[in-house]
Amino acid sequence: MAIAFLTHADCLKHEMGAWHPERPERLSAIEDQLIASGIGQFLARHDAPLATDEQLARVHPLEYVHAIRHIYVDGSPHPEGPIEWWMGDSRARWEGDALVVSVGHFNADTWFDRAGNFHSEEMQLTERFSFVDRDTINYEVTVTDPKVFTRPWKMSMLLYRRKEANVQLLEHSCYAFDGVAVGTRPGDKIAR
Repeated sequence: MAIAFLTHADCLKHEMGAWHPERPERLSAIEDQLIASGIGQFLARHDAPLATDEQLARVHPLEYVHAIRHIYVDGSPHPEGPIEWWMGDSRARWEGDALVVSVGHFNADTWFDRAGNFHSEEMQLTERFSFVDRDTINYEVTVTDPKVFTRPWKMSMLLYRRKEANVQLLEHSCYAFDGVAVGTRPGDKIAR
């Protein structure tokens, strides 16, 4: 009897935070428990193959790798269009204690979710970020897209400050198992 244990040494470099199921400490703990249980002698260790771009694209949209959203708060208007950007163009202003962000100039190539709910290049977002208390922000967005929806619609959610000791907000970068950022290798295919 053999139990397959597929992993790769580079998985131990895939640090995504304490909540992530593939964090290095958890992968090490799983292997330690297998060895401690006596099953270790039956483990068939195999290096996991390198993920292809197609495989990575199933779990991480490649067009968002290293995407940075700029929100201009200098009072400048949206540029003349039509311009079709993946993340749109964001311009913000203060209304009392709320930061109000107008986002336009999207392309029609993204979806709201994996179920396929879509929008057109005419989508406009109005986002409102307002403090509920010192540790909570109310986020509200109004979606307007006359090509897709019969009327504007809203959604909102609360965003909470992380208060754990030594918490760090880290940039999310997705790396292939060869340690090179996805989207930067010569053969990477990224939707444009």
